[in-house]
Amino acid sequence: MTFQQQYEQQKKTLQANIAKAVDQWFVQACNNPALPQFIFYKPHTMQVCIAAQAPDSGWDKSTEAPISNAITKQQAWQVTFDSLRQCPVYPSESSGVSAA
Repeated sequence: MTFQQQYEQQKKTLQANIAKAVDQWFVQACNNPALPQFIFYKPHTMQVCIAAQAPDSGWDKSTEAPISNAITKQQAWQVTFDSLRQCPVYPSESSGVSAA
C-alpha cells in the first residue's frame, strides 16, 4: 500500500469515527441540552469522542471550549473535524499502528 493509499484509508476511518461521535453527541444534546460536551481524541489512534468528560485517562481535549448544542449534526461534524486538524490523531510512524 502506498503512503497516499494508507493516508486515504486513515482519513476515511477518522471521518467515520467523527460521524459516530457526532451521532452520540446529538442524542446527548437532545436529552440534556444544558450539559457541556467537549471533543476528545485519543492520540495516534483516530478515536474521537464528544462527551461531558473523557472516556478514560488516555484521551485529550481538542479544544477547551465545549461544542455548541445549538448546531446541526452536519455543523457538529465540521466543527469536530476542524478542531482535530492540529491534533495528533493519525498514527505516527513510530507507533506501529496500522490502518490496514
